[in-house]
Amino acid sequence: MKKKNSETALEIVCQQLQANPLPETTTHRNRMEINSSKGDKVYVVSQRKSDGKWLCGCPDFIFNKRSASPCKHLLAMQAALEEAEEVAQKLIG
Repeated sequence: MKKKNSETALEIVCQQLQANPLPETTTHRNRMEINSSKGDKVYVVSQRKSDGKWLCGCPDFIFNKRSASPCKHLLAMQAALEEAEEVAQKLIG
C-alpha cells in the first residue's frame, strides 16, 4: 500500500524533532510526542480533524491558549511539517 504524503511528512517531522509518532484517532491527526526543551517532559502535539486547529499539551499552550501566538512546540512542529510535506511530495510524487 502506497503511503500518503501526509504520513511520510509526519515521519520526517518526527525524525527532525526527535519525536515519537502517535496513531491517528477519530478526532485528531498528525499526533506526536515531543520532548520539552529541557528534555525532562513529553507533550502531545496534534491537529484536530474538525477544524484543523493545532493543540499541544504543554503548560504554555494550556494556560495561554487564548493568546494569538502558539507555543514553541507548535511553532517548531508546524515549520518542520511544512518543510517535510515538500520533501514528501518530491519523494512520493
